[in-house]
Amino acid sequence: MHIAIDIQLGCFTWLEDFQKARKPDVQPPTRTVKAWKPASTLKLNVDGAYLEHRKTGGVGSILRDLTGHFIAAYSTPLMHISSALHVEFLAIREGIDLAQKMKLQQVVIEIDCLQAVNDLYSSTPNLSSLAV
Repeated sequence: MHIAIDIQLGCFTWLEDFQKARKPDVQPPTRTVKAWKPASTLKLNVDGAYLEHRKTGGVGSILRDLTGHFIAAYSTPLMHISSALHVEFLAIREGIDLAQKMKLQQVVIEIDCLQAVNDLYSSTPNLSSLAV
């Protein structure tokens, strides 16, 4: 009789261990900070691609509202590109041209090239051929 009870208790212990192991880890909710932005602001994401061996590239941009809905897009190939940074600056310029053609008043431009952003905000004169 004791053997049957020991087996039964052992089975319940294994069952409890199994059920605990199958429970998903509950992650605490992450806190997101959202900044308020005016409803009329649009986001223009621009990017460039560079093929060094061909000295060519391309730029593209996509315009979305603050809810992420598509407004417009633009892309074009480019010739005679000197560097990846060169094509990133051209992507910014083409994006600004798109916004101006659409007569947009408030546009936030996003780009993934930190060097281009730093060059645009730098107070030190840029004496390179790509100076803005």
